[in-house]
Amino acid sequence: MKRGLLAALAALFSAFAAAQGFPERPVRIVVPLTPGGSPDTIARAIAQGLSGVWTQPVVVENRTGGSQNIGSDLVAKSPPDGYTWLLAPDNVFSVNPYLGKQPFDPLVDLMPVTQVARIQFLLVVNPDLPAKSVPELIALAKAKPGELNFGSSGNGSPQHLGATMLQSMTGTRMNHVPYKGAAPAVIDTMAGNVSRWPVGRAIDEKPRLWPPPPA
Repeated sequence: MKRGLLAALAALFSAFAAAQGFPERPVRIVVPLTPGGSPDTIARAIAQGLSGVWTQPVVVENRTGGSQNIGSDLVAKSPPDGYTWLLAPDNVFSVNPYLGKQPFDPLVDLMPVTQVARIQFLLVVNPDLPAKSVPELIALAKAKPGELNFGSSGNGSPQHLGATMLQSMTGTRMNHVPYKGAAPAVIDTMAGNVSRWPVGRAIDEKPRLWPPPPA
């Protein structure tokens, strides 16, 4: 990841350095996910690096919701002057167009610049779940069809698709709980809150404890 970030910084700086006088005002990087996740962390590393070589600040702005479509739409409809960038997972281009109508055309209204990182994913569970391995998790899901929940960073996200593929390959059925980013999904998984959501309820909002704590 570090090599990818350095290469991205070099490419971006070289490209814009050729444009005389750029930047003349702050540049913003829109991340369509919550703070704390991989895209947000990468965007902040890039912003810090570019702010150090430019005379203008580079700021990161998190615009969440809509399976990353809200933040992506903001960039798609911004003036094409180089001052508003998007850093997002590739599912904005590869998956979201097939999930429903988007308020923009990702292949027309957005122009890919560079890949900055490759990210690996891990399958984890809350320690209280009686499954300490993948075979045990599959067995538990088969024993309790439709009773287990899993969190992801949103509909169509790599986590969502990976868990869906696991279910298809193993003949299991679990409930998807989409969040606005990986960070809140991980926090709720650690706290055991994902398993407390009502069966079949999907969210794309600020996580809340379910059932609510006593007043």
